[in-house]
Amino acid sequence: MTLITCGECGKSVSDQAEACPHCGAPTISRKERRTRRVMWGIVLVLGLPVVLFFGSAVVAGIAEGVSGGPSAAADRAYTGKLRGNGIEWELTYASSPAGGQCDGWYAVSVQKPGDPASGMRDLMCWRSAGDQIEMNTATGEGRRTDPRSNYVD
Repeated sequence: MTLITCGECGKSVSDQAEACPHCGAPTISRKERRTRRVMWGIVLVLGLPVVLFFGSAVVAGIAEGVSGGPSAAADRAYTGKLRGNGIEWELTYASSPAGGQCDGWYAVSVQKPGDPASGMRDLMCWRSAGDQIEMNTATGEGRRTDPRSNYVD
């Protein structure tokens, strides 16, 4: 006979007893304790890798967003610039926040050639159409199409 601790009142009880003599709470047999240990062992062995995998994916996603990882680098990348009439259009691969006709298109910044500080962003958008580049405004009034070869770095 082994003494175990009652889960309800915390007093010592024989492992042979069906209930605690002090509070009446049912006791757990050795077989039930062993079954519970095996069950929790299986849960830990199978569940821990799953939790670690998804947890690391979440942490990696948060770290990537904070550190300016690949997704932030893709937002800064650009396909090229079109120059003309004293204006330079820089086409980025960031999603256009302009809305309207620009939904699903990429962002364009308009500036003086070689002077990014003079630029205006989020007024226009662009998309690729085969070997052409289409630019547009949110209202659709400023649509233009140019050959991709006109765009330079």
